[in-house]
Amino acid sequence: MMEIKRIYVENFLSHEKSDVKFKPGINVIIGHNGAGKSSIIDAIYFSLFRDPVRKVNQDDLIRKGSKEAKVELDIEINGKTYQIRRLIKGSITDTISEIFPNGYKTLARGAKEVDATVYKLINADEEVFSSTLFIAQGKIEEIFDNISEIMNKILKIERMNELRETNGPIHQLIKDIDNELKYLEGEKERYKIIEQRINNNKKRIEEDQKQLQDIIERVKRIQEDLQKKKTEITQLEDKKAKVEALFQTKLSIQKEIQEIEEKLKQLPALLREKEDLEAKVKDEELLNNKLNAIKEAKVLISSIKQTSQFLDNLIKQLNSKKSDLEEKKKLEDKEKTYQELNRKKIELENVENEYTRLISILENIKRNIEEKKRRLSEIKIINDEELKIKLESLNEELERKRKEKEEITSRKSEVEGEIKQLVSIKNNLHSLESVSKCPVCGRDLSEHERSKIYQELSEKIEQLNKQKLELNKQYLSLSDYINRLQSTIMQLQSQILSLQKLKGEFENLKQELEKLEKQKADYEEKVKNYQPAHEEYNRIKEQLKELEEYHNRYLKVSRVSENEIEDLNREIAEKVKQKAEDTEKLSQILKEFELPNDNKKLLEIEKQIENKITEIQNLKRKLEDVKARLAVLQNEKLRKTTLENELKKVEEEISTIKFDVAYYQELKDKVEKMNDEYNRLSLEMGKLEGEIKALQSTIDNDLKELEEIKKKLEKEKKLTDAKKNLEGLREILSEKKLQAYLKNNAKTSIENNLITILSKFDLTYRALELNFEQGVKGKNKASAIVVYNDKGDEVPVNALSGGERTAIAIALRLAIAKSLMKDAGVLIMDEPTVNLDEYRRRELIDIIRSSLEIVHQIILVTHEEELMEAGDYVLKLEKKGGISKVEVVSNDQQVI
Repeated sequence: MMEIKRIYVENFLSHEKSDVKFKPGINVIIGHNGAGKSSIIDAIYFSLFRDPVRKVNQDDLIRKGSKEAKVELDIEINGKTYQIRRLIKGSITDTISEIFPNGYKTLARGAKEVDATVYKLINADEEVFSSTLFIAQGKIEEIFDNISEIMNKILKIERMNELRETNGPIHQLIKDIDNELKYLEGEKERYKIIEQRINNNKKRIEEDQKQLQDIIERVKRIQEDLQKKKTEITQLEDKKAKVEALFQTKLSIQKEIQEIEEKLKQLPALLREKEDLEAKVKDEELLNNKLNAIKEAKVLISSIKQTSQFLDNLIKQLNSKKSDLEEKKKLEDKEKTYQELNRKKIELENVENEYTRLISILENIKRNIEEKKRRLSEIKIINDEELKIKLESLNEELERKRKEKEEITSRKSEVEGEIKQLVSIKNNLHSLESVSKCPVCGRDLSEHERSKIYQELSEKIEQLNKQKLELNKQYLSLSDYINRLQSTIMQLQSQILSLQKLKGEFENLKQELEKLEKQKADYEEKVKNYQPAHEEYNRIKEQLKELEEYHNRYLKVSRVSENEIEDLNREIAEKVKQKAEDTEKLSQILKEFELPNDNKKLLEIEKQIENKITEIQNLKRKLEDVKARLAVLQNEKLRKTTLENELKKVEEEISTIKFDVAYYQELKDKVEKMNDEYNRLSLEMGKLEGEIKALQSTIDNDLKELEEIKKKLEKEKKLTDAKKNLEGLREILSEKKLQAYLKNNAKTSIENNLITILSKFDLTYRALELNFEQGVKGKNKASAIVVYNDKGDEVPVNALSGGERTAIAIALRLAIAKSLMKDAGVLIMDEPTVNLDEYRRRELIDIIRSSLEIVHQIILVTHEEELMEAGDYVLKLEKKGGISKVEVVSNDQQVI
């Protein structure tokens, strides 16, 4: 049996920190809309399933302004207490612990593990709980409309259908297994092919190894014979090399002697050419001196021209500076006056800034005074005593009317109770036609007396119904009148509050005006004290404005001085002297080398001389080349004599060495043929070895592949069995098998539980029948439940009274819960009275009380104060400063 003991919430929805305890029986949570009462059961639901009831983002559950939220739920199951802790965005993970008197033991950590542990403890998932023991606002009778959908969800029928669909996971698994089996068939064929290939390759290796052995023996014989002949050739090659080297030396010497003799033929011509070139290059020094003189003259001419231009600029600057100096001397008195006035202005600037600040403040004060006077003139003060008297009278009237309403409510309850009692007597009288005893007093009754009593009961019930109707009219009229009174009282209270605010504002304005007038007088006195300095400051500004033009002119010439003019005179004298010296030097050079004083002609002469010097330099290089060639020919004559002596020695050495060229060539041809045969056999041997190695590698790879194929084929039986099992599972999950079995089992259990539960609700129906295939949305509503009266007649649920439908809806939810859960100990109802009139609310209270015989704890959330009388334990919620606060109250609404 499950019982909710406590829920603690922190920064959850509108709750900052709330610790709420629950008791067995009916727990009523009452409060105005928005007070945070539904947040309590939201926290219970979130603790159990980590899923919001409102189906919003979990971040939206965190109270505004907070970074994380926490809920703790204490529940008792079969005498053991557990605590479930859930966190939103917290650093600590979710936990569930078993609580002991001296400590606790953690059973699971992490959201998924906690969810699994909760499921084991309460034996229900979220779908079962939300469809049975948790009734959302205004959805008590919703179970009539979608019983089939609810049962499909609870029994996981939808999941079974998803598994069985042609595109579902079971079908896909079977398809994957078929593909795998087809693949394995192909692997079997490949296994046979690879086996045959291994046998063929083994035969080829045996043949190649035999052929390779023959070739190895032939190669060995050739190597032995080849070694002998190579030794003999080596001896002959040594002689051959010596003879060839001597012949090569002889030829080389003879060739070099011939080349030297050819070169010596040039000697007479080179001697004549040397004498001719020496005569042509003797004038080079004279031409170089004249060329240097021309270049110096060009530099002097350019320098004299630049000096003349610079002198002209200096003279212009001197004249301008003299003019500026005269202007400066004329303006010096005006500038002294300007600087003195500017100094006084700077001294007065702080005083002037303070004067400007005071004037600005004074203007603001004057504007504020005018604004305050205007607002004072607009405010009209009215005496509020009459309004207070009227308000007091209306409050007294409201209290009287509320008492009248309570009396009518009490009378209505009495009349309803009397009607119910009479209806029960009447029904008993009707059902006991064969009994001759009175169902009330037990005395014997005749047929006439029975009919008379039945008639009297009917008339009495009719009178009481009329009386109840009249009381309802009075109740509605009084409710309307009370609402109007409350509206009028609120308007009067608003008017009185507005008048009080106006009075306060009027007094504040008067006090502020007095302060401003005082400030005005103070600042006017301060301004008066600064007035002379302000006038002096303005006078100086005007004088400075008149002198501004002279000051600007002075600034332009202020940097000119006598020293600067003297420096310019000295620089001019130096430049005149430099020009005279350059002119004298130029005249001497032109006279010495008979050159014209014309830059253009100098350039022509310079070019002619440069061409002649270039020609002489070319001749000098040619002369040096001739001298070098003559020296080489002298060395060649000496070299010829030495070579002739070396040639005689080589010829003598050749005659002493004996070498048979024909025999050497014959031996060499034999060795070459043997090498060709050896290479051919080696190549064939390598080819056979490579082929054997490749075939062995192919065999090894094929053997590995066969092992892999064997491993794959081992899965064939498992896959075949798995396919049969999946096909069998798909058949079992069909509507006619497991689904039908589950529905029939559930139907029988729920119907039995439903009859037992309804017997405790004092209903007159003796049988009910469920049909899970009907009652689907869009079809015949309420056809999922068939009700039979005492006569055995079928009665549609829609034809039942509101109270009877509510009782059956609650009973059906409890019956489902008892069928699917071990112990359905708690029922949670959120605003169950929405859209119910007072009579229906009264009926619901009776049903809720009767439900305590099935579940021992009911948590009821409501804003209807009359439901407090149904509560064994009442919690009241109010929102203060945007935060929900919880108080435990008694049925008379007094805080405990």
